[in-house]
Amino acid sequence: MCKNVTDNNDSIKVEGMLVTVKELEELPALVHLIQHEKDRLRRLRDAAGIKSPSLSGMPSGTGPHDRIAENIPAAVDLESEITDHLNELEERRRRIEVWIVKQPVRIQLIVRLKYLEGMTWDEVASEVCKDSWKQISEDAVRMYLKRHLRAEEQRNERDGHDQS
Repeated sequence: MCKNVTDNNDSIKVEGMLVTVKELEELPALVHLIQHEKDRLRRLRDAAGIKSPSLSGMPSGTGPHDRIAENIPAAVDLESEITDHLNELEERRRRIEVWIVKQPVRIQLIVRLKYLEGMTWDEVASEVCKDSWKQISEDAVRMYLKRHLRAEEQRNERDGHDQS
């Protein structure tokens, strides 16, 4: 089960925009949703496909055009939803990438593995200390990221007040 890294009100300022931990946590679900929608679209297209005629050569039933007509509106709507979700995913990833490159290497690795690649905290902990002789727990990785994000938020708040 995926545990929260920080409270949902934690946020990271990126180019004047906020990237919330909630947005990070939603990335794997958004990727999963897009895949689910693509599978649904494939099934709609398959359902609209023309089947071979019966062995007698005589047409039967209401014909393939009805299946096509029934599925086209749903397929068009679903394609539009998929495009919207892909655009949202791309925008989130772009914003996160802008923020990531400004972070320490270990934070970059943790965020990429957890939120962009969808690994579990246990897998992230194993990967982070892969080249190290000591093992760290998934809780330690989460706490490390949490402390970093809170410090980042405090710096952003302090910098925002200093510029006022």
